[in-house]
Amino acid sequence: VSAVYDVGTGTYEVAPMRLAPFCSGQSHMADGTIMVAGGDADVGGYLQNGLRALRLWRPGGDAWEVPEAQLKEPHWYPTQLFLGDGRTLVVGGYRDGEAGVPSPSIEVVAADGQAVETLYNVPALTRLGGLNLYPVTLQLPWASADLPEGSFVVLVFAGVFGEIMYVPPGPAAIEHIADLPAWPTPSHVSAFSASGGHALLPLSPADGYAAELVMFGGAAGSGGAACICDAPANDKSYRLRVDEGTVVGGGMAWEVEQMPGPRVMVDAVTLPTGRVLLVNGAQSGSSNGGGPGGGGQARGHEGAAWLYDPQAAAGERFSVLASSPIKRYYHSTAMLLPTGDVLVAGSEQDDCYEACSQFNKGLHQFQAELYKPPYAAAPGRPRISALSAAAAPMGGAVTASYEGAADGAVLMTPGAVTHQLNMNMRSIRLEVAANAPGEMTVVLPPPGGRVAPPGWYMLFLLNGDLPSVRAEWVQLTN
Repeated sequence: VSAVYDVGTGTYEVAPMRLAPFCSGQSHMADGTIMVAGGDADVGGYLQNGLRALRLWRPGGDAWEVPEAQLKEPHWYPTQLFLGDGRTLVVGGYRDGEAGVPSPSIEVVAADGQAVETLYNVPALTRLGGLNLYPVTLQLPWASADLPEGSFVVLVFAGVFGEIMYVPPGPAAIEHIADLPAWPTPSHVSAFSASGGHALLPLSPADGYAAELVMFGGAAGSGGAACICDAPANDKSYRLRVDEGTVVGGGMAWEVEQMPGPRVMVDAVTLPTGRVLLVNGAQSGSSNGGGPGGGGQARGHEGAAWLYDPQAAAGERFSVLASSPIKRYYHSTAMLLPTGDVLVAGSEQDDCYEACSQFNKGLHQFQAELYKPPYAAAPGRPRISALSAAAAPMGGAVTASYEGAADGAVLMTPGAVTHQLNMNMRSIRLEVAANAPGEMTVVLPPPGGRVAPPGWYMLFLLNGDLPSVRAEWVQLTN
């Protein structure tokens, strides 16, 4: 049920995991270890109950490590959030899989992954009802001066309700800061498992790392259609400023924009240029329609890639790019690679049958694709030849030797994707301290871990809108 896939050769090695990891959370730790929390119940045979399991995959490892510590509650469809102090939050989900009893808790896993420090019962998650499957969960890059030292501000959003809260450094309770404003289109949701895509727009020192959330597409209920497969998907995008001044000052408001069309089960991938790529999905249906073994019911393959430019004027932000003939619906994924390409894979169902009383048939997509953004073949992309250090502290400097021309740099997180949710996806522009021909020195994000948590990042140099032909990995230490 897991494998190590080599994108360059297209080969893979199976890595067995008996604690059912289906519909688990996933994130990277500071040393590059992958943590997978929660999962599915005992489904019989080879797989054992993984609802409270923690699993660790060490860098360079060849097998899963299972700590003795377990989650204090079962979590099916939880979101994981890696905090700037090295702890990991396991947020929401259901307690008992298909029975659908929500878990209104946030558990805090220690920085070494060997203990669960605290369990919080969070009122916000109880208000989500049955909608807290893979809630959108973000660490915001600020903390007000009146918060306890070492606190982290977190946004949690699912269905039509969201909240901004802070997580203290110790065992004290998570505290409320503000509710998100009312969702503009309650008949269509984006923040729900395998429905819409989302991104925290790139953070930049030029504007004080002001944070802004964007949501894309999603699903309706029946939408008045006799068959859920025919319910039109959400055709809107939504932006919300969540910088400190806007949140504390009570100025949050959703900005709604028309997309090129309706889209559900859509993956959002932030590119090194700061634009957001949208791939996968369908024009109608739902991820929660009860397909074979669970899954979604949809039809109307949307194979075109869309590119969203957050710097463009409203109404001019979307462009339609190349299309893929491969249907990618439920359980499809997409993530950024160090080449700047996007790996697209997965999906397990075909279009709905005409008779909606039948579950849609299976169509397991075992092939992967590389999406080549417009910059892929463009001349003028710089090439990094060396870094002065493979690891550096927050607020420190790194010098990159390069070939060609370059005038900027950006850090990009590695992907951790499932159900159209890329956990911890983050893009941080870097201050350029010096740039002589062939050598650029950049200043890493500030100490404290709020702008950029510790860990391994892809460092791209930029020549205008052209990223380097390959990123170099750099470890940010706290």
